[in-house]
Amino acid sequence: MTENKHLIKCALCGKTIINKEIIVEIIDNTSYTFDTYDCVLMFKKFRGVYGSDFF
Repeated sequence: MTENKHLIKCALCGKTIINKEIIVEIIDNTSYTFDTYDCVLMFKKFRGVYGSDFF
């Protein structure tokens, strides 16, 4: 049994991104990966409300 230790997960919802296009956004000089543009939008909204304490 092999285990892939390099699974890519969405920065907001935590879903493993498999066989999909990965969305990479740079926010405040940090690179984040997302599975949908909805997650990108929600992440940015939460970040705007909670600031750098959000993540």
